[in-house]
Amino acid sequence: MQIIGHRGARKEAPENTIGGFKYIAKLGLQAVEFDVRALADHTLVVNHDDNLLRTSGYAVDLLDKNVQLHHLLGYSQTQHWPSWPMHEPLPALAQVWPWLNGFSHVELELKAVLGVAQANILAHLVMTELNSLPFRLRNAITITSFDEQILASIRQHYPQQALGLLVESGGKFTLNPALIVPTALKYGCKRVGLKDQLASKALVHDVLAAGLACSVWTVNAPARAQTLQQYGVTGLITDVPAAMLAAGIGHV
Repeated sequence: MQIIGHRGARKEAPENTIGGFKYIAKLGLQAVEFDVRALADHTLVVNHDDNLLRTSGYAVDLLDKNVQLHHLLGYSQTQHWPSWPMHEPLPALAQVWPWLNGFSHVELELKAVLGVAQANILAHLVMTELNSLPFRLRNAITITSFDEQILASIRQHYPQQALGLLVESGGKFTLNPALIVPTALKYGCKRVGLKDQLASKALVHDVLAAGLACSVWTVNAPARAQTLQQYGVTGLITDVPAAMLAAGIGHV
């Protein structure tokens, strides 16, 4: 079971920041998950929320049509890290790649959009950037999303790209877990990402039996991680990768 840093290492370093990615690289980690969205000017940035309030303390709206990357550089994503020694502005996606050169697995989560047109734009922006990367890093990337519009767009226009379906509590998959594997296969996914609460032994088995890899998030308790390892989970997405490795769980 591979240890995958969640948004870098969310409880060990500021999430989705260059400093966080440097931190996990120094740990020797070779797998990471992080979030990508597009500003109105089509700049791709790394952030989970659609604003900076939770991470910086400032209510800056990333969906504002007038917001550009240079407007964001003064806000440090260290709201919950008062002792963090560096200013950590929200990074552009292009700034992240140099710190992931040795990584064997990158789960790049594309945040949900409004409609097919936006899905097509986001797919084009992301794939244009990925296609400029060195082959080894490019080959390590799996694009994941909850948004089936995004998965459908990438599968249609970029059929060689590795995809992963994300599944959380609520919605059709909770009502009918039997839909998860068929939906993943419909979009040609190679991986399913399950929220921890959904990751039963039976469901993990079904995912693996279909020939799909299985990631589970967010797992921070070593005992639960050990159980998932026994289930055969492929990747453990955790906020505390150093703690997991120190406990002898998984591998880099």
